[in-house]
Amino acid sequence: MHSVTPYGPIMQNITVIDKQDTAQTICIADPFASLWYFVKACSQENVGFNRILKQKLLERPPTIENPWNIIMYSDEVTPGNVIAPVNNRKFQAIYWSFMELGCNALSREDAWFTVCIEFSAWVNGMHAGISQVFAKIIKRFFQPDGFNFAKNGILLDIDHDEVDVRIWAKLGGILQDGGAHKYTWHLRGDGASKFCVLCKNLFTAESNVVDEDGSNLLRCNCIDLGELVPEKGSTLRTNARYLAAQADILGPSTKKFTELQQALGLTYHKHALLLDHELDDVFDPCETYQHDSMHGLYVDGAVNLCIYLLFEMFVKRMPVYTTFGEFVSRWTWPARAHANSGSHLAEIFSDARAEKHRKAQHIKCQASDLLALMGLLAHFCRTVLTSAAQGDDDCLNACAAILALVYVCELIALTARSTVQPEKLLGAVHRFLLLFVTAFGYEWLTPKLHWMLHYAEALAKNRRLFNCFCLERKHRMPKGYAEHIKNVTRQSAKYLMSEVVCHHLSKLKDGGTLEFDVGLVGGRPCPRRSRREILQFLGDDFKDDPINVAIASRISAHEECSKGDAVLLQNDGEIIAGKVAQHLEVGGAALSLIKPWTLIRCVPNTHLHIYSTSADAELWRTSDILCALEYTIFPDGSAGILMPLQYRV
Repeated sequence: MHSVTPYGPIMQNITVIDKQDTAQTICIADPFASLWYFVKACSQENVGFNRILKQKLLERPPTIENPWNIIMYSDEVTPGNVIAPVNNRKFQAIYWSFMELGCNALSREDAWFTVCIEFSAWVNGMHAGISQVFAKIIKRFFQPDGFNFAKNGILLDIDHDEVDVRIWAKLGGILQDGGAHKYTWHLRGDGASKFCVLCKNLFTAESNVVDEDGSNLLRCNCIDLGELVPEKGSTLRTNARYLAAQADILGPSTKKFTELQQALGLTYHKHALLLDHELDDVFDPCETYQHDSMHGLYVDGAVNLCIYLLFEMFVKRMPVYTTFGEFVSRWTWPARAHANSGSHLAEIFSDARAEKHRKAQHIKCQASDLLALMGLLAHFCRTVLTSAAQGDDDCLNACAAILALVYVCELIALTARSTVQPEKLLGAVHRFLLLFVTAFGYEWLTPKLHWMLHYAEALAKNRRLFNCFCLERKHRMPKGYAEHIKNVTRQSAKYLMSEVVCHHLSKLKDGGTLEFDVGLVGGRPCPRRSRREILQFLGDDFKDDPINVAIASRISAHEECSKGDAVLLQNDGEIIAGKVAQHLEVGGAALSLIKPWTLIRCVPNTHLHIYSTSADAELWRTSDILCALEYTIFPDGSAGILMPLQYRV
């Protein structure tokens, strides 16, 4: 990690100012040096990372006038016991990548570079904490008198047999959850009177600010983006600097200054990100600030709240939690969902867990589990709950709100693999919010429901919606190294950074990393018995050819599926269903043995399709598989699937 590059060593230092106004240093992985070194190291093997980088450069060559977009992310990570009263191993992690690599790559941890890992105890000792550190790191990408992605770009040796390539880039987005937003941008947070940095005229109802407004311009509990005035980045910076000036006049601890911070929705600390004048020409805060749909929807978010409110509507009519749990238990998910049997997801709605949900007033579970339940939740509403709610408008309104929310979630998920018009997404959000307040009232609106109004804006800017699912997974690697540190010292962060960077480099040099072509994941020589069975389909012409098999295979650039998964297949313009019996590769061709199903009927007013199953397998091209999806087996042996949004007629 001390190898010399044209941009210096990978491990370098930035200077920050602590609360005693003393200069201190923090170790970082310099973005220029690390990117150059990683690309150079991968150029000899021409492995996954360089292949995807070359492909994206051909699709969209960056120029100084039309640069690529850097996307950054930060979060606090807690190794070990997350509820320990004192945990000195907590650290702040900052990652970065290029938006142009696409959602496929950015959904993989290895497409994100680590620029900084520093223990929170040390970061908190600096003026403005992570806000100052984040500002200093942004400046390492855009040094006024040094290496600058926007002005000079970076020259990369992507393929040692070809001409070097220069990449220009600007800061295109900063993706964070609500807590990271608060501390990085020094906002007042979701509980503040002015809780949205992107809306100039939005205040909470509890603040009574709107009641005293004589201009009729201020809003509270607003569910229509058209009624909100967008904040400008220049105004946001001006407000932050006005606040800094007033701190010297009013005093930072006075009541008047606290009220001023509340009114502006900002918190003042020296050296905060918005106070750094050197960044004025680097990025617009309101253009780069982005909400994360994962946290907004599935982490104490809109979905967690709405399921709780829906079930509370029905809790006196039926044992709704356990009923839904039993409903879920009869389904099987694709292997990639890490749920497989519905019993894992059904446990979320057991009696013991239900009491915790009701006490917390939202569903408490992992975000990925909640995402896996979206289609089934809609089916449960359309069938079980709607029937139970006949004659009760309140319950029917609650079901309508949930169905509208599931549609929003489906659209957001679809943005990762195909084009969704921002207007369509915004219209779906507006419809959901209208149905939500009809069913549950304005008093249940939370800031994360307001976030939904801004997803379409991010989609319009980026053409895709990025989320934090893979970034939360990426924390597992540095957490693993941090858990071995028993005594945190000033050298511990440097050790941790070195281990993380070395680990990442080894992964990028692995030929299977960031591989998106259709084909086996892993793969091994076919066992003798399976080979005989496969040759019955291939014929004697292949009896001497090597055959590889694997549990899982990539079916497209977006998805993998595994043996035993129920899948949809493309068959001469027709979509049929089936079950995967085996993935194989012979002569460089990716093939799959599929047991096709025959459609019996489509259940009216639902997305449920019922098929008769078969034990006979057929040989298909793996590329004909469209997606893997959850399924259930009925008592008569037939199978049911819920048709995904993109394949509904």
